[in-house]
Amino acid sequence: MNDRDIIERRRAEYVEAFNREDIAAMAGYAAADAVGMAPNRPAIRGIDAHRQFWREGFSAAKSLFFVFPDELQVLGDVAIDQHHWVLDSMPKRGGRPIHDEGKGVWIWRRQTDGNWKVARGIWNSDLPRAGFQSGSNAELSEDLALLNRLLDDFVTTVNAGDADAWGALMTEDFIFAVPDAPRFVGRDTAVAAAKQGFFDPFNLKLANKFEDVQIFGLQAFAHGIFTLDLIPKGGGKTISLPGKFTNFFRKQSDGWKYALVIFSYDQAPG
Repeated sequence: MNDRDIIERRRAEYVEAFNREDIAAMAGYAAADAVGMAPNRPAIRGIDAHRQFWREGFSAAKSLFFVFPDELQVLGDVAIDQHHWVLDSMPKRGGRPIHDEGKGVWIWRRQTDGNWKVARGIWNSDLPRAGFQSGSNAELSEDLALLNRLLDDFVTTVNAGDADAWGALMTEDFIFAVPDAPRFVGRDTAVAAAKQGFFDPFNLKLANKFEDVQIFGLQAFAHGIFTLDLIPKGGGKTISLPGKFTNFFRKQSDGWKYALVIFSYDQAPG
C-alpha cells in the first residue's frame, strides 16, 4: 500500500471514529503538536486542546460528518489534503437540526514511527448562517434531551455488542421491523431476533442521528439516517450499509423507551 492509499484509508477511519464519537481513536490521527484552525474561534493547539474541542462538540450535538476528497498531494513526508465536507447535527438539548457544509485543508505529516497524522487543519463553511440557533426556535426541552440520550444509549449498546442492554431500552411490547423479514413483536422476541441477525454473527459499528423529533405528550416519533458496518466475527468482508430509520417512543414510569424501530437500507446488502 503506497502513501496515498494509507492517507486515504486513515482519512476514512478518522471520519468513522468521529461519527461514533470515539475521541480516543480520533486522537490517534492527530499529531501531538496539531493545530486546528476552526472558524470563529482561536486556533486549537495541541492534542489535549483538540480532545477538549471534540468533547465540547459531542456534548452539544449528535452529528454525522462526511468528507469528500478533492485533491491529495504527497510531497515526501508531508501531504496536502484538500477536501469538502458536510456536517449534519441535532442539538442534544433542543432546537432544530443543523446542516453545514464547506471546504478544508489537512496537512498530513509522517511521524517518526512511520504513521501519517494530521499536523495542521483549517476549514470554513460555504453557508452564511451555519451554526446552532438560539431563542424561541431552540427552546430547551428536557424530553428532547432525554430522547437524544436514549439514541446515544442505543448506539452505545449496539457498538458494545450488548444485546441485553439494548433490549433494556425497549418497552415490553416493542416492535422491531427489520428489512426482509416479518416484524418481531415483544421485547424478548425482538432481542432474540437482534441477536440472531446482528449481534451474534457480527461486530457492529453504528452511527446515526435524528433529523426530526416530534413529541406529543407521553409519545414521540423521530426519523433520521444511519451508517452501519457489519464485521463478520468469523472473518470476511465488512458490509457497510447506509440507511434511514423511524423510531416511535413511549414515556414510561422509568423514562422514555423505544416502542418501535423500523429502518431501511439505501442499497441492497451484498
